[in-house]
Amino acid sequence: MSQRLSGQRALITGASRGIGRAIALAFAREGANLALLATKREALDELVQNTELKTANCMLLQVDVRDRQACFRAVSEIEQGLGAIDVLVNNAGIHRSGAFLDHSPDDFQALLDV
Repeated sequence: MSQRLSGQRALITGASRGIGRAIALAFAREGANLALLATKREALDELVQNTELKTANCMLLQVDVRDRQACFRAVSEIEQGLGAIDVLVNNAGIHRSGAFLDHSPDDFQALLDV
């Protein structure tokens, strides 16, 4: 690999699965130092144990991105542990299945909150 991100510090939300997981793996292959956030710590632990991330420089943080103060605390912890954040991947999201017109205002608000 080219190590294009060597020495860069990346914060990735929604990192435990799907697109966030793929981004975390790709960034690790490119040499980034990672701060991986997800709502379930166990999912982050499993990701690191079962992939090449076990040899990467990673911080794992259980954070609900809907909680503003938790996000501030996470950034402070990341800056103390890794240094200033160079790359932010706002990937966290939720899915509500069903037809567009069948969603309630609360469903739409939940999507926006994340």
